[in-house]
Amino acid sequence: VDHAALAPGDYPGLVTLQAAAGRGTLVVPVHLQVEAVSFTLSESSLGFAGVNGTTIPPRVVNLGLNSGGATAWTGTASADWIVLGEVAGATPDTITVSVDPSRGPLASGPHAGTVMLTGSVAGGTLTAMVDVGLLLEEPVLTVTPTTLALGGPVGRDLAALPVTLALSTGAQAYPWTVSASQAWLQPSAGAGLVSGTPTGISVAPDAAGLTGGTYAGALDFSVTVNGDVVTASLPVSLDLDDRRLLVSDTGVAFARTPTLASTTRTLQVRDNFGEPTAWLAAADQPWLTVTGSGTAPGDLVLTADPTGLAADTVH
Repeated sequence: VDHAALAPGDYPGLVTLQAAAGRGTLVVPVHLQVEAVSFTLSESSLGFAGVNGTTIPPRVVNLGLNSGGATAWTGTASADWIVLGEVAGATPDTITVSVDPSRGPLASGPHAGTVMLTGSVAGGTLTAMVDVGLLLEEPVLTVTPTTLALGGPVGRDLAALPVTLALSTGAQAYPWTVSASQAWLQPSAGAGLVSGTPTGISVAPDAAGLTGGTYAGALDFSVTVNGDVVTASLPVSLDLDDRRLLVSDTGVAFARTPTLASTTRTLQVRDNFGEPTAWLAAADQPWLTVTGSGTAPGDLVLTADPTGLAADTVH
């Protein structure tokens, strides 16, 4: 058959065989189906899925002609998040199709688009379409530990404690921020980058202006991943002891006799949190003098002057 000049369609025909010497006739029906030249695709639809913010592997589509011939082609995507590795070429060819949720940017959920391929043969236009679907899963921000207790077992430990953050985006890192619900909550950093590899900060209490007691607050973390805003909250408690000055003795006795005198004592003053604390001291009797001020830990010197005091009397 010679179909070069034929338009697409069905062409019936007959081949008649005539035997010699009148020995009979054989008729053979012949049928020709001429198809239009068109693109052939190894994939007519592509499905992508993954956690938003992770790298999703690309897919490859093989493009050809049903005639086996060659023609130039161009490709366009219906959405910015569909990325073509090749936008033009000649059949037979391969096209790399990938997705980029940062273009948009896309939030978690389903998304759909198409890739349109065009070309021409013998003055006729060729088209083919590849459907593209993308299902994005919202990433998860994990804060460890899930609760944080500051202050230590007796409410005097104001040291910072560690907190780690991790995001289920693998190697891809995204910016995070944190806000504290209470002024006494002091994270070591207010922003940074987080990925699947845990990153750490520390959290300490600022006890300035607080009285003893139990306090509750929270650190609220937020990460923007393309079109998703992912949050996590860390409840924080603070047990705080009352701040006190402690003196090494609860009482002091002085004495003077004709043969013995004990009129000076030195005591130690300290802060029950073990921190430097300024203090003042004053005596309520004229015969008693004390160190007027100092910084804990430090000495408090008490001196008694019995001059003018009645003998054989406790003062």
